[in-house]
Amino acid sequence: ANAFYHEKSNHVSGINIIDDYTISIKLNEPFSGFLNILALNQTAIFPEEALTYYGDKLNNEAAVGTGPFTLKSVGEHILLEKNRQYWKKDSFNNQLPFLSYVDIQFTADKSKELADFKAEKIDFIWGLPIEEIKNVIGSLEEAKEGKNKEFNLQSINNLQVEYYMFLLNDSIFNDIHLRKALNHAIDKDYIATYVLQGAVQPATAGLIPEIHGYDKSTVSGYEFNVKKAQKELSLSKFNRANKQAELKLYYNNSGPVNQLVARAIAKQLKENLGIKLVLKESDRKTFFERIDEGNLPFWRYGWIADYPDPANFMSSFHSKNIKGSSNYSNKSQFSNATFDSYFNQAMAEPNFEDRMQLLAKAEQVLLDEAAIIPLFYYTAIRLVNPQLMDFPINELEFRDYSTVYFSKVKKKKARVYDNLYTD
Repeated sequence: ANAFYHEKSNHVSGINIIDDYTISIKLNEPFSGFLNILALNQTAIFPEEALTYYGDKLNNEAAVGTGPFTLKSVGEHILLEKNRQYWKKDSFNNQLPFLSYVDIQFTADKSKELADFKAEKIDFIWGLPIEEIKNVIGSLEEAKEGKNKEFNLQSINNLQVEYYMFLLNDSIFNDIHLRKALNHAIDKDYIATYVLQGAVQPATAGLIPEIHGYDKSTVSGYEFNVKKAQKELSLSKFNRANKQAELKLYYNNSGPVNQLVARAIAKQLKENLGIKLVLKESDRKTFFERIDEGNLPFWRYGWIADYPDPANFMSSFHSKNIKGSSNYSNKSQFSNATFDSYFNQAMAEPNFEDRMQLLAKAEQVLLDEAAIIPLFYYTAIRLVNPQLMDFPINELEFRDYSTVYFSKVKKKKARVYDNLYTD
């Protein structure tokens, strides 16, 4: 694939067509989670005739597939129309899909989106402004009592984690005692409950969110413990040589969450360790350029899973991906032979349970080295028109509209999904 990408070959030698319905793929190295990759949109197989006919338009103006909808138009809205040749039927032999079209709208203003939902201009929204969560939960309770318009609230644990990263070869943050002190000094429960209004879950168990088959109970994260934090700080060279020094935290200005969290953590570090955290905000482009350049010592980061696998969160910490490599994704310059060994074994392990155990051991090494500060896992929230039925929710927000329909009789009560996180 690399030879093809760099135009040194006109084909990918590791992909071979067996027959009209079968291909074989040869990998450079073992990867037992590879089938997850093949389920992504990026690895879909499409007809050669489509590329010949549409050319570059196939990227964003035309779509060829076997799904329940066809692409009508792309612009300020994306309009999908019912595919009348769709192959699938429901369990009662009814032809799918039921909807005639889907109109997907975009806005960067979540408050306006919420207002449009309340005005019934749109049928569902994904994500809520932090400042509106209490109001929405309150409105939901009132709707259950018949005091206002009804709506459904869907919620599920999202495969998205927020954390702070260190440049581990930095002259200050190469000190493990300082890194452990910072981990113990942050009250993640307070941030999740009060700063972010219950829209997230505290990342007290490490980097990886809850993923089916991955036993988080075997991984030990950092508890909020001021005494432990102060002890670690006393062992650090930062405490001995830079008692009055400042630490700088960098973050991008994409929405209010980054700033709210940074301010709360700065306050906690001042109170618990006497450390002054100077906050450095910049635009998104500049921020990520500086991360790539490797000149930020301490910064906010996050990861949204491409596919439901713990390896997707941890691969960027492998030493083969440090700066200067062909796949530079290890922005912290973390290099640990034990981590690499567990991770390599996991990638080659065909047994699912054994593979998960190896990944848990790799994650534990990452935490023991205090290479990052895990902060919280996001909770996905959707507000849905109560007449919109059979609209499933999942951790990756892959939306299946094939069985969605509108009920003729409006429900009398709003409902809350059992897995809504509101603590």
